[in-house]
Amino acid sequence: FQGLISGNGGAAEGELVIHRFSLEPSQIPGEYLYTLLLAQGGKRLKNFVGNLEFAVELTQNGEKKLISLVDENASKGFPVDFRYYHRLEKSFQIPADTVVESLQVRIFANGESSPVLTKTIQPSP
Repeated sequence: FQGLISGNGGAAEGELVIHRFSLEPSQIPGEYLYTLLLAQGGKRLKNFVGNLEFAVELTQNGEKKLISLVDENASKGFPVDFRYYHRLEKSFQIPADTVVESLQVRIFANGESSPVLTKTIQPSP
């Protein structure tokens, strides 16, 4: 934790960084677990207020599709409000005949139409 908030390994003052982003199949067939750890660098920080958007690229019956994940408590995306770090652990379910190709997160600051950060990952084997 000390390392996260005292500079983020070279992160600029107040810069938002993704420390961990992973996607793994769970023990339940068709279910995937994803985790995200965001952090801000520096000492005199303001809260980061924004929204996370997740998109899953998958192949079903040979056809590529892109679906958005939604938070059950919000109309769209995943709202965030944090000072030092934010951890998110969620899961999603897909049909048995579907293969997950990738998961993308886009991080938006409140009021911004362009993402502050974007990262795409593939599932762990």
